[in-house]
Order: sequence, then C-alpha cells, then structure tokens
Amino acid sequence: KKQPSMYTFVPAVFMTLTTVSALVYEAALFFRQKHYFLVAIVLVLLWLSLDMVVEAVKALRKRA
Repeated sequence: KKQPSMYTFVPAVFMTLTTVSALVYEAALFFRQKHYFLVAIVLVLLWLSLDMVVEAVKALRKRA
C-alpha cells in the first residue's frame, strides 16, 4: 500500500538544501581564514550528506 510521502519529502529536501548551502558557505569562510582543519570537517560532512542523498534516491527508486 502506497502512503503519501510528499508530507515528508518536501521538508526533507528543504532541510537538506539549507544545510548543504550553509556548509558550503562556512567552508568558504574557513578557507579564507585559513582554518584548514575546519574545512576538512566540512568536507567530511558534505561527503556524508551526499551519501545520504544517494541512499535516499536509491530507496525512492526501489519504492517506485
């Protein structure tokens, strides 16, 4: 039985885009301030969020 998923999909996309854009903004600031360790942490977080998006797309394709 298919349940309506737009109630959770739209806010999830909004939150993901907001978080990723904030991470990119902070990475640019940290890079300009030469805080390379913080840039590395941001890059790890971006990689993890990309992995989360890939897994979500796989789950949605499997469901369709």
